[in-house]
Amino acid sequence: DYARLKSPLLNDVQCMTFYYHIYGHGGTLNLYMALGDNLGIQLWTRKGSQGDVWRFGRLSTNKNNANVVFEAIADANAIGDVSIDDVKFSPGACKESAAIGESCTFTDYTQCGFTQNTTGSSLQWQTFGGGDSQLRTTAIPFDHTTGTNRGSYIYIDFENRGENLRGHLYSPVYESTKNQSYCVEFYYVLTGTNITLNVSTESSTGTQRNIFTRNYDHGLTWIKGEATITITSQFRIIFEAISGNFRQGTILLMIFMYISIYFSRFI
Repeated sequence: DYARLKSPLLNDVQCMTFYYHIYGHGGTLNLYMALGDNLGIQLWTRKGSQGDVWRFGRLSTNKNNANVVFEAIADANAIGDVSIDDVKFSPGACKESAAIGESCTFTDYTQCGFTQNTTGSSLQWQTFGGGDSQLRTTAIPFDHTTGTNRGSYIYIDFENRGENLRGHLYSPVYESTKNQSYCVEFYYVLTGTNITLNVSTESSTGTQRNIFTRNYDHGLTWIKGEATITITSQFRIIFEAISGNFRQGTILLMIFMYISIYFSRFI
């Protein structure tokens, strides 16, 4: 069974924001850009329980005389709900931001204030679309943001590279408040051997503290990572990918990282 809800007619570039709630099992929420009676391309999808919480969604639309269609699907034995709320449209494309309380998804190939420094880095992170034909066939075919091959993510490819290589990705500088803690949430894909993903904070004085490490193969699937940050000064976050000792060209090593840098305060 399914139910569809169509937006008013849209023109020009719009930023659509909304909240969704998918709880239980057997439920799916899809978003399409429809032209007339043609349902059109799938822009976004979520399948299965997303927890008993309201989650934020955001998409840019760029079609004239088109409608966004929300489609809820229930499997034969579905139990639970698929809900949406607070759908809003504003002129212009959605702007990525990595401010506390917001997210950075690397959708539309933007990096929302993240930088790289060649000093101490042997490799560079790259932003690529999940369905881009230039990616290797072993790449994950969809990003975590949209769940489709139309999204994008940031990654490092270790194939045919040397050993003991590092790639660093630096977040913008964030302001911290005394007696406040923050939760940072991100999603990653880690596949191969002898590779490590480190996440650290760096204070305004240059002090670094590791808050997350993974160094084993998770397979080609998105994994949620999160860590608590307690710091009383300005800080930034460093994502570091490291390749260990291996013979060049004998092992396929890739790291793909979607970073949904989402901060929330613990009061």
